[in-house]
Amino acid sequence: MSYELICKLDQTLKSYSMKQLASVAIFSVMSILSFGQSKDETDVRAIDALELQSFLKSDTLALDKLWSKDLVVTNPFNRVVTFLQIKALIKNAKITQVKFTREIERLTLNENIAIVMAKEIPDASTASPAAPKNLLLPRQVTNIWMKKNNTWQLVARQATNIEN
Repeated sequence: MSYELICKLDQTLKSYSMKQLASVAIFSVMSILSFGQSKDETDVRAIDALELQSFLKSDTLALDKLWSKDLVVTNPFNRVVTFLQIKALIKNAKITQVKFTREIERLTLNENIAIVMAKEIPDASTASPAAPKNLLLPRQVTNIWMKKNNTWQLVARQATNIEN
């Protein structure tokens, strides 16, 4: 920034009262806070939470809409499974549900792709006695969402257990 420009800026700022400057500062902070998230980011956070609740309820009708038919998942058993395989496991009650919370650590948007990196913390008190030990471990997860025809769908998921 040139010296002349700095002097001009200084003179301009001096012409404003402290009350006017405070009003501008407050407005700027409020604008930043209210527009901190894009509509897509807000939508992805909401749909990621909806996917979690639908999965925990074994709601395959909702999951049909939220998951891409081409979905691939690396599950906590380190197996790669597809949309149809997961759906069959849910319908046949072969997936032992343990309630967990998902804490998003980072959400990145890249055109029509959203990458959600999160930690999932199982609630051991909700597990059945037969629940495998690895379902009770915290997980680091990556959910990859793709927007097609104005709709976000989960296309890939990686879940890695974190040993304590």
